[in-house]
Amino acid sequence: MDKVPYRRSGHRHSGFNSRQQKLLNRLLDAEPEGFTGGMTLRKAIGLTKVSRATAWRDLYELADQKAIEPIGEGRSRAYRIHWPGGSQA
Repeated sequence: MDKVPYRRSGHRHSGFNSRQQKLLNRLLDAEPEGFTGGMTLRKAIGLTKVSRATAWRDLYELADQKAIEPIGEGRSRAYRIHWPGGSQA
């Protein structure tokens, strides 16, 4: 899978904060296999070193802007990269 077109699509200049960019870059680096278990809230907290509320807000905003998409529901919810056009590995 070619990550370059996604990275060139402007996520660095789209208004994402530095924590959100860090989360996106970590997810992109894990492709094409994907980040094991997806990006969970706990993994986001560990990666960005912020509070639970801030990590949740960052993930929520990324999902709201369609940069990532949820996998699962409730406490087991995780996120993966949302590929434009629905194309994945």
